[in-house]
Amino acid sequence: YSLAELGETVTLSEIQPGDLMFFRGSSNSGGVGHVGMVIEVTPDAINFIHSSTNKGVTINNFKTSKYYISRYLKAKRLDYTTYKKD
Repeated sequence: YSLAELGETVTLSEIQPGDLMFFRGSSNSGGVGHVGMVIEVTPDAINFIHSSTNKGVTINNFKTSKYYISRYLKAKRLDYTTYKKD
């Protein structure tokens, strides 16, 4: 299974810290190529932490990033208290 298939899909208006954001990769192909975790939500920002190939671990504001807005696929909320690996 894919991590993008687990959990509850949430809208950007419902997003909160701990939610995962899924993006197409830099090739802009259809599937998930990049994931970030939301760390802060304010009226002006959805800040997420992720690992960048060129910059290492970085924090971006989704609301002001044309690059990530254009590649956004969905956001998911996982229930970390009940997740069990088979």
